[in-house]
Amino acid sequence: MADEIRRLSETASVQSSAVGKELTAVQGAIDEVVAASQDSRASFDRITTRIAAIGSMVAEISNAMAEQGVGSQQVLEALKEMNDITERVRDGSSEMSSGNAQVLKAMSVLKDTASEIESSMGSIAVGVEEIAGNAGKAASLAEEAWTAIAEVNVAAGRFRT
Repeated sequence: MADEIRRLSETASVQSSAVGKELTAVQGAIDEVVAASQDSRASFDRITTRIAAIGSMVAEISNAMAEQGVGSQQVLEALKEMNDITERVRDGSSEMSSGNAQVLKAMSVLKDTASEIESSMGSIAVGVEEIAGNAGKAASLAEEAWTAIAEVNVAAGRFRT
């Protein structure tokens, strides 16, 4: 009977040692996950900062494009007025008339191009907003993962004693 109790005691000691080693390995893995989560969180913070900077740049470019559109419209109107004056004076110079027509055509193309660019900037702004929203969601998920890791760490800490 004493031999069996001794064998049971030795078996329990060996198993207790194995469980201790496993808990140490699990704790090491949890520590690695915590470190990786912290790195991910820092990366998401940098991404969010950069997205905000890009959003600011897009807004500046959009404003500049709007101003360019207004300027192009004013230039187009001024050229039309020049064409009217030229007709009233009846200069009759075909070279001047041809040149004005080419300039008007180029300004019209410029106006159309500016409108297309302004429209594209709106699409880019929407895309940046979507990216910012998704980055916020990713940061939220990272925060949830961090919380879950902390809970696992606390639970694993109970097995150490």
